[in-house]
Amino acid sequence: MTASDDSQHLRIVVVQDAARLHYAVPISLQRAGILDRVFTDWYTSKGSIESAVTNALRLVNPARAARMATRFAPELDASKVRSKPILIFSQFFGRRHFKHETEYFSWMSDLVAQWVLDKGLGDCNGLFGFVRNIFPGLCSTAKHMGLKVINDQTIAPFAVEHAEAIKQREKFPGWLPNRPMFNDRLLSDFERGTWESSDLITCASDYVQQGLVSQGVSEKKVVVLPYPVDAGRIDAIDR
Repeated sequence: MTASDDSQHLRIVVVQDAARLHYAVPISLQRAGILDRVFTDWYTSKGSIESAVTNALRLVNPARAARMATRFAPELDASKVRSKPILIFSQFFGRRHFKHETEYFSWMSDLVAQWVLDKGLGDCNGLFGFVRNIFPGLCSTAKHMGLKVINDQTIAPFAVEHAEAIKQREKFPGWLPNRPMFNDRLLSDFERGTWESSDLITCASDYVQQGLVSQGVSEKKVVVLPYPVDAGRIDAIDR
């Protein structure tokens, strides 16, 4: 993907958690010349606070430090990345206060959204995020500001996923824990709020697309966009 005269008017801001898809989305947008900025909680670029903390962490917890060090992509222009390391500590200390993981992730998503809006979207005219990660209120606000909102559905809708889990629980008793892991209504509402504020939803398979349509999302709104794989980074076994 390369920049072209037709794409120069596009200015996309990406909001993502961790190193999702190893930053494939912002890198692709950067190659196309339309990436404006990326918001993420932690980014271990050279000379950053995150880099210093990661190096110090190697002395006491090498495994965790190694994971934190992966939150970096050499190809991604670090000047376009906006990070807020304190969010990592908020995650660590905040998790214990929530009964359900869904409530915790919704709270964290809201914190990120407030930070993004405080920093501002500048003169961006497009927002890209990930369903279940980006806060629906941020999508709604961006849409009211005139931005085009695009989100990636990384997994089948919760209703489809949950129905499949119930089916498998009946087939294999004891496979799933009896205690509730999700606040079903909150997660469903979270997804629907994101869908409603999206101009376009991408997904990696026909299965996910069909799941979205089954939940009332317009088929015209959904585009199947399989995740690319850089085969050169994989050590293949010659059999």
